[in-house]
Amino acid sequence: MAAARALWASRRTERAMVEPVDATPASAGKAWRTGFLTNIGNPKAAVFFGSLFGALLPTDTTPWGRVAVVVVMVLVAASWFALVATLFGLPRVVEVYRRGRRWVDRVTGIAFVALGSRLALDR
Repeated sequence: MAAARALWASRRTERAMVEPVDATPASAGKAWRTGFLTNIGNPKAAVFFGSLFGALLPTDTTPWGRVAVVVVMVLVAASWFALVATLFGLPRVVEVYRRGRRWVDRVTGIAFVALGSRLALDR
């Protein structure tokens, strides 16, 4: 489904891609809250990190050691998202992305179709 959406989005006209649906900028607090709730509500992240911790942490890790690992992971994720938000908020980066958005959508859609087809054919 994501592949079809990416390919369909690449067909939009340049004008439709430049003008966002909601041009009202969100406050920093509202943007942070939306991003936080989106990520905290993602069950894939919880499953991924839970399985990663279960597989890689030694069984004799103390409770404080487990808390420290979780805190470090939260700090790493927060730093990553802050860096991405800062970089993609720069006017130059926004302009470059707007110019190349069609091709980004096309390449992403084709990659999703190829990966999905490979998975379907391997089973």
